[in-house]
Amino acid sequence: MNRSQRNSISESQPHKASAGSGNDDFQRFRDRLESVTEGTHPLVDIENGTKESYQQHQYEENRLTWSEVEGNCAIMPVNNLAFVDVDEPDEVPDVIRALPETLRVDSPHGGYHLYFRCNGELENSKFDWGEVRVDTWYVMAPGSVIDHDGYCGDDCSHSGESRYELSQDREPARITPEQLPDPTASETAQSVQQEEVEFDSVDVDFHIKSRIEKAKNAKHGEQFTALWEGRYRDAGYSDRSTAEADLLCRLAFWLEKDEKAMACAMDIACSEHPRTDGMSPRKWLERDGVYRETSLKSATATVDNEYSGSTSGTYRPTVSKLTKDAVFEALMDLKAATSTEIAEHDATDRSKRQIQNALKEYDEQDVIDWTKDGRQVYYYIADCEEFIPDGQRAELGL
Repeated sequence: MNRSQRNSISESQPHKASAGSGNDDFQRFRDRLESVTEGTHPLVDIENGTKESYQQHQYEENRLTWSEVEGNCAIMPVNNLAFVDVDEPDEVPDVIRALPETLRVDSPHGGYHLYFRCNGELENSKFDWGEVRVDTWYVMAPGSVIDHDGYCGDDCSHSGESRYELSQDREPARITPEQLPDPTASETAQSVQQEEVEFDSVDVDFHIKSRIEKAKNAKHGEQFTALWEGRYRDAGYSDRSTAEADLLCRLAFWLEKDEKAMACAMDIACSEHPRTDGMSPRKWLERDGVYRETSLKSATATVDNEYSGSTSGTYRPTVSKLTKDAVFEALMDLKAATSTEIAEHDATDRSKRQIQNALKEYDEQDVIDWTKDGRQVYYYIADCEEFIPDGQRAELGL
């Protein structure tokens, strides 16, 4: 789907009043930042009620302009924007308190985001009190809503829904890198190591270390090794999230989908290699609780097969040919459908996660195309719009 198609569809749909562009806070936020972000696509399309992006947000072609936003969204640090993400206000150091008054958004969990314009060399940094975000790390925009019950899980002390709110409506202040905390001075940023973990610390019916060695020497061992060592660019990835998701899928294969063994292996990989080739901390080290549990379950649900000892040790792609064929068959029948409708079709006896992975791979191969109707994404076989019923084709703007 090209950008002009997306523009015409988005502008023809009514905006949601509950979040995003229909919210007064968001409109004032836009007034402050639209000129600052001129010439870019700065916004990330976020699933309503969550902080999860629909697309690989590091690529600008997957992001939105201010006029395209509906529902939850986030903003990227483009054009020298820098975000100070405060999670623990009581622990904020004096260097942060001394920063000039600036645009501020309060988060649903008691923290806040400060927006600055900063020229100079900066990198993402994590501290005990929060983070400085300057490269590929987005922050949620005001008006976006978090569903504490459905998204946050048991670790959250809140219930119902809460909104990101614009609490200081002013231009983002200009600062220099020297005004921000020194990332090497923080114990968290200085050493993202954790407690030493041994390969035999988990009780499983196989030896984890020997499985990892097999993975490193298998057919796709070079890429596995790059992922294990945090060399994500060498493995073909430009962002940590996608790279670590792939590593977890590979661990699910080699460690027979045993989540405790997978977590142990991730702990060891990140202990041995705590930073990526871009010098960012491994995401596994930065997040715990819900993130880790969700990532593990997603990997085990995505991988169709596992190492049994009798195979040649070949890791198969996370999307099997059977799954892709089933999705294609469903689309041939449905003509245009959402991922949920495809997952519920008789031809697809697969999890929704597998369906989404197959759709993503087909999209990357230009086998399918997609369009949006409000918040719903509809998929269809590329160059076959004429087979979609006239009424539905008109509704989708095709």
